[in-house]
Amino acid sequence: MRRTQYTMETCPPPGVASTRILVAMRIALRFQHRTPRPQELMAEFGMSLPTAYRWIAAMRAAKGEA
Repeated sequence: MRRTQYTMETCPPPGVASTRILVAMRIALRFQHRTPRPQELMAEFGMSLPTAYRWIAAMRAAKGEA
């Protein structure tokens, strides 16, 4: 069985879902033991303040925090 060789021409561009998963994983790895402050997310990931608050809310919901 031949293994498919993927290149830029044969792979679709990264979509929104895969980009969100990548960002979520990077945030989770960077802030493993605590919830980040909005300013930290803004500085490290280049997101706006409302987006930072949405990510923090999603992290708290995933952890089961209020």
